Amino acid sequence: MFLCLFIDNFRLQAVSRRQALPPALPTALTNSSGNICELNHAAYTHHIRVGMSMPKAMSRCAQLKIVNPCLQAEKATQRLVWSNVWQISPKIELTRIGLVTVQLYRMDFETLCRQVEHCLGQLRRQDIFARAGAAPTPDWAELAAITAEAHSFKLKPDKQQMQTLLDHTALNMLPAMNDRTISLLDNWGIRSLGALARLPRNELGERLGTSILSIWDLLHGKTKRLLRFTELEPEFNETFPLETPIENLDAVCFLIRRAADALEQQLIQAGKVARAIEITLNIERRSPYRKRIQLPETTQQADLMERLLRNHLEQIQLRGAICEVTLSLDAVPPLGKQAGLFQHSVRNPWRLAETLDQLAGLVGEERMGSPRPINTHRPDSFTLSSLPTEFSEVDEATFVLPRIGPNLRRCRPAPKAQVQLHARGPAAIRSSIVTGEIQARKGPFCINGDWWTAMPWQLEEWDVEVADKGLFRIARKGRAWLVIGAYD
Repeated sequence: MFLCLFIDNFRLQAVSRRQALPPALPTALTNSSGNICELNHAAYTHHIRVGMSMPKAMSRCAQLKIVNPCLQAEKATQRLVWSNVWQISPKIELTRIGLVTVQLYRMDFETLCRQVEHCLGQLRRQDIFARAGAAPTPDWAELAAITAEAHSFKLKPDKQQMQTLLDHTALNMLPAMNDRTISLLDNWGIRSLGALARLPRNELGERLGTSILSIWDLLHGKTKRLLRFTELEPEFNETFPLETPIENLDAVCFLIRRAADALEQQLIQAGKVARAIEITLNIERRSPYRKRIQLPETTQQADLMERLLRNHLEQIQLRGAICEVTLSLDAVPPLGKQAGLFQHSVRNPWRLAETLDQLAGLVGEERMGSPRPINTHRPDSFTLSSLPTEFSEVDEATFVLPRIGPNLRRCRPAPKAQVQLHARGPAAIRSSIVTGEIQARKGPFCINGDWWTAMPWQLEEWDVEVADKGLFRIARKGRAWLVIGAYD
């Protein structure tokens, strides 16, 4: 299962977020030729279109805000998106600008929907408007994300539901389709991807060439490319340059809160906490104001950092307008400390449950849990139960077992051995653990079980003493011999 996160007009959103431009302001991004390459919805309502020149666009909307691409803003926004998506799965591919593909290991659709909606909400609070889609292949997931409604998640878990989506998807929604092919298919009466997928493959390739065959295979889910995972290291630094300087404290705190939210996601992704925070305010025609604040306690919470900085800024007076705000953290690994006598061993059960849920998504729910013995005499038999988030008092008396003989250190997995028999018992052994003649032996101890099922088991165990090597337990399973372990 794959998840795609699609951010339309990514470069424009990155610049708008960095400059704190309101979404209601008509804004357009220009390319190196001076033409419009991206625009927001407010500019689109003024009949501005991609490819227009700047003079023509300004003639249609005098309030149009023209911005240029910013590589630093794109990297910061990309890192923010990556940190939010990482909480769903660490297997992330930055497919292209504005598109992130994630490989999923869980099939719990209810949990997946909840996590994706939380991720979209976090990005929306950062003025990043995205949509998501999930499907069995990366290309299908991309189509589901592109066709999803704004700020919503579209889940297509099987081929039948995906076929329904293709029937309602226009040809130009697929990035691999060019205008010439779309025009030719439109003359044939083919106006949806579903209608294209129902055409015979060989005849389609004979008429349109081999390039259309890859698109046909994509629509039928026959291509499943390998993802190239990307690892982004957090920088713990957020900068907001302002074209229009501000003097209002509330406006400065708004930018601080936005930076703190982004830094909080980086701390969570890196598994670190902040012990100090530094704020830098560039003031017009004056030297920058810098202040490093040591936090009373290490934290990851943006609320605490924003509240601390607001209290600090309320106590000072800045003579001049602020043209840039920079926030940076001193991130350190969390330090363990002894809990109080009347505290639980888990400080934050909710955070533990979230961490366990992420681990289950990474390794699979069937491989996540606490080992519990099974009611059987079969050695090394156990099952995995769900890990608790709260712990009650333990009666140590119930765990005191009488000691019988020396401790046995088991080998997992048990290595195979070659055993020479004499007088119906082992006389010599050769294995990767121990090799030599057997001086003394005791056994056999025969155990068996599950004889009433289709998979019965039987073991013949021996305790042996190998010359100058020590005491060992070996067992015969069918015709094979195993070294179970060694005695202390």
